[in-house]
Amino acid sequence: MLQDKMLQDKMLQDKAVDSLLRLRRYVRDVLRSPVLAPVFPALQAVDLWVRQRLARNGVVVERRGIQFELDLTQQIDSAIFYDGYFELGTTEAIERIVEAGMVVFDIGANIGCHALQLARLVGPAGHVWAFEPTGWATKKLRRNLELNPDLAQTLNIVNCALSDETRARTEYSFRSQWNADGKQTAEEHGEVDFITLDEFVHERGVTSLDFVKLDVDGYETKILRGARETLKRFKPAMIIEVSDYWQRRVGDSLDALVCELERVGYRYYDEAGFEPIDDLRDRVAQLGGRATFNVVCVAPADV
Repeated sequence: MLQDKMLQDKMLQDKAVDSLLRLRRYVRDVLRSPVLAPVFPALQAVDLWVRQRLARNGVVVERRGIQFELDLTQQIDSAIFYDGYFELGTTEAIERIVEAGMVVFDIGANIGCHALQLARLVGPAGHVWAFEPTGWATKKLRRNLELNPDLAQTLNIVNCALSDETRARTEYSFRSQWNADGKQTAEEHGEVDFITLDEFVHERGVTSLDFVKLDVDGYETKILRGARETLKRFKPAMIIEVSDYWQRRVGDSLDALVCELERVGYRYYDEAGFEPIDDLRDRVAQLGGRATFNVVCVAPADV
């Protein structure tokens, strides 16, 4: 009897979630019509209410062969739900670069939007290390990995902060989530171990590294500074988020980031067509302000 009741409750919950999803799709379609601009505020309020209700239930979906539990009040989750991916350019670039059997580091893995894709691409013969310092995102990342048990032997989650020096149980203040409505969320505060990538590679006995995805809201230079030996030894291809504003916000600069990459002879390419970028500083300057973009970095093997 208890099992029957649980099954009945689950069916009712699924119907409620399905109804909410249909309502949200309808609202999103209406919001695309400029004719209805006068009622946008009311529709946006309905949209927010629906997303909040969905967040209570937790929406589990399959996208590109991967299961996710999503909170539709969140920007990354909403992108995965409605578009099937987060950061199309990065997703497609990863699919062009990463092959079966590779060893990969996803630094700034968040909820696993790229880490799970990477694990699927490298397959059982490869390995992915997903680095995420914040508690909120790590919990969601672990949950999403649970939903994909076939990737459990391939994807290893590391709850630590990579940096340019090693410090045990150090306080941090990082953003871990971005609201879908554009309102800024507070930074998460906590304690976590800080470690250099060079030390991590040494401690874990990593013997190869083929690809790195690095997106950590301005802390990229600090991580590269702590990875000099690793980059020199393995020369992995990388996709890195670059921005002078966010680098300066944490005490670094785009110039410092470029200097770290030039130590190994990295060359830069656009994500979309893999066209060469001759001057990375100039490309960032053209964007201006707080804009960021992801760049593909490749080091010649003989450098």
